[in-house]
Amino acid sequence: EPLFRSQVSRVGLQVRGAVITAIYQKALSVNAVELQKFSTGQIVNFMSTDTDRIVNFCQSFHQFWSLPFQVSIALYLLYQQVHLAFLAGLGLALILVP
Repeated sequence: EPLFRSQVSRVGLQVRGAVITAIYQKALSVNAVELQKFSTGQIVNFMSTDTDRIVNFCQSFHQFWSLPFQVSIALYLLYQQVHLAFLAGLGLALILVP
């Protein structure tokens, strides 16, 4: 778990740096007329908000594909221990999910 968190943080930092660099380079290459449409604060806000959303998406995407896999393995292991009694726990979990 700590190694995974470390790797996810590392990749997130690299993605954040790449997105900020891309936005900054785009801001430098835009002509003056287009640049007047946005204030410096808005551009900085774009960099901050967009990078946070992209980094959070990367972490959420990993959870999206891995969570069903983890639940399936947990249910299988539970079945190995208590056989059909695991269905009661599964039913309760399904009832409590909104």
